Amino acid sequence: MNRLLQHAQRLLKLANGADILAATCREVLVATGAERVFGSCSLPRQTWQQGVHVVTDRDDSQAIVEGAARSALFAIHRRAVMARERFDLERSDEVASVFAGLAVAERQSRLSVIPILHRTGKVWGELVLVGDSRARVDEDVADLVQLATYALENAERLMLARRDQDRLLLLSEATDEALYDWDFDTRSFWWGGGITKLTGSDVDPIESSPRWKHERIHPEDLERVRESFDHARFSGALRWEADYQFRRYDGTYCEVEDRAFFLRDAEGRSYRAIGSIRDVTAVKHLLVRERDARAVAEKASRAKDEFLAMLGHELRNPLAPIVTGLELLRMRGTIDVQRDLPVIQRQAQHLIRLVDDLLDSWRITHGKIELKRERFEIATAIAAGVELATPLIVARDHELDLRVPSGLVVQADRARLAQAIGNLVTNAAKYTEPRGKITISAQRVGAEVEVTVVDTGVGIAPDMLPTIFNMFVQERQSLDRAQGGLGLGLAIVRNLVELHGGTVQAHSAGRGCGTQMTIRIPADAAAEMTPRTEPRRAELPRGRRIMVVDDNEDAAELLSAVLEQLGNTTRVAHDADGALAIVDEFAPDLAVLDIGLPIVDGYELARRLRQRPQRMSLIALTGYGQSSDKERASKAGFDAHLVKPVAIDALQALIAKL
Repeated sequence: MNRLLQHAQRLLKLANGADILAATCREVLVATGAERVFGSCSLPRQTWQQGVHVVTDRDDSQAIVEGAARSALFAIHRRAVMARERFDLERSDEVASVFAGLAVAERQSRLSVIPILHRTGKVWGELVLVGDSRARVDEDVADLVQLATYALENAERLMLARRDQDRLLLLSEATDEALYDWDFDTRSFWWGGGITKLTGSDVDPIESSPRWKHERIHPEDLERVRESFDHARFSGALRWEADYQFRRYDGTYCEVEDRAFFLRDAEGRSYRAIGSIRDVTAVKHLLVRERDARAVAEKASRAKDEFLAMLGHELRNPLAPIVTGLELLRMRGTIDVQRDLPVIQRQAQHLIRLVDDLLDSWRITHGKIELKRERFEIATAIAAGVELATPLIVARDHELDLRVPSGLVVQADRARLAQAIGNLVTNAAKYTEPRGKITISAQRVGAEVEVTVVDTGVGIAPDMLPTIFNMFVQERQSLDRAQGGLGLGLAIVRNLVELHGGTVQAHSAGRGCGTQMTIRIPADAAAEMTPRTEPRRAELPRGRRIMVVDDNEDAAELLSAVLEQLGNTTRVAHDADGALAIVDEFAPDLAVLDIGLPIVDGYELARRLRQRPQRMSLIALTGYGQSSDKERASKAGFDAHLVKPVAIDALQALIAKL
């Protein structure tokens, strides 16, 4: 008994399965008087072939079993799995290879096999005794095998514990997150992982207690965090998470994300929480910056849209009475129609086109401007472009040299091409010192018409030439802040020229050496010009009863005068109340309404008019010209939508159809 107790103590000190198996084989050899004892055991998560296989002789020598002996032991193992209890293997032809593999002497006729059973009931090894020891096996070996089983299972548990411990240690070292393990029953608390990085301390004075953790939660967050944790713990939840501010050793706070998983017993009671704390300060700051940047961008986009819409509206409002007044003057013949009126009309139309460019700036940058192509001589577009820049040329006393022959025909948008040339001439006039010289020439170059604008101005630095046609590029602005501008002029030139299938280039020898801008667009293949005819003015049925409603008194009165000049009867109102009063007294069959009326806008006025028994056609005449404005007007009950300033021809044609 003392020997058995001493053997048990020795086994419990061993943590290696091979050592336990070898010590057991040695004790069995002594206890049974066998000549040799083979031991086999497959350790946890190993196949039998991967296990430990040893042999012990009477001379106390030990060896690892290899080759034929291992094959013989595997054959025995298969029988042991089936038997699951001690059995003897008698020598016979059937098992001759087993006896030969184990090198059993001819005088030995039997092998005794004792299975080693795991606590799960699985046969995970066996002892094989060689020699005449049958009488003593049952008496002495059973206790030794049982001790071996306990020792091997204990080694298994130690091995799994060491593996889990190593895995946890590696995980702790690999992660930046602080890890913790809180046992509610024993009140033990373990910190690991990146806790020192989270606290910002190189030393390790971290207390293993939940109190230490709670002391570092910001006072504004502490009660919320505690309540949410306790609620999750006692409500049966499997996990909990919270965001809060965690105090570092230097007194500053970082934003953290705390997540825990609860372990529960069979009754659902939580007895342990394992969690991690991650520093998300940088992520939150990044999200805040991204959110703020998106908000700023959205605000800027909205502000831009609102600005462009309001700017277009405010510019169109004064243009409307100007154009209408010009029409009235032409009708009455109070000015030189042949000389003065065409110039004024062209300039008004250019202003309208420039306002449209402003409202549709996004289309310019994306190349979505719609061209209205026609055949004309390039000289007419150059003359229109020069006319745009003439006030500045005169003001700065520049010499203008035009070298434009006739017969250079293009198929293009006359106004857009004039706008592009006008931008180049305006730039030349702006950035040339007073009393400078601007030369404009045109010629046919192969299948293209080339227009060149040369000035004696400040020139362009070589490093700016590749980007001079980009949006908002203002290299020259630093030389003369008084010239202002948004840096859109040359970008618009490039877009318009490229829309025509052409190219634009800038050349300059450097600062102070002047600039040459060259436009090339495809020439028209036809040899002769078709005479340009004025559009025929639509005939307006006379005798209509028309109400004009606009809070701009000048615009309303002038439009009313034009309509009366054409033989209609009109009434004018400047707000919704006045309009409704006129309807009751005047009974119009058509109303032209401004949208931007005070108090009650044009949309609401249209809806109120549609509710009255009088039937009339409604035309929205407004400075708001976006697609959403037209859709809103249609829903309000308008029959048509016109954008200020409207040509009288277009208004006449529309009234004739209604």
